[in-house]
Amino acid sequence: MLTSSKAASTHVKVPWARKGSGFTLFMDSQIVLMAQHVITTAIAEIIDEHDTLRGRVLNHYVSEARSYENLTKD
Repeated sequence: MLTSSKAASTHVKVPWARKGSGFTLFMDSQIVLMAQHVITTAIAEIIDEHDTLRGRVLNHYVSEARSYENLTKD
């Protein structure tokens, strides 16, 4: 996000960030890795963000991973 001298924000599409995430893909990956080892409220404190934002990141990747699950019986 870029901020001008008039305090207006401009969002720029960049290849290292997921659209609407608010984080880079690296930060997304760090949040997912931390979630494997600590409670999610601790992640919110570590990254100094509200836990709803952290939750959206985790929900995105959990939903994506589950879409690849094969739950059919062979």
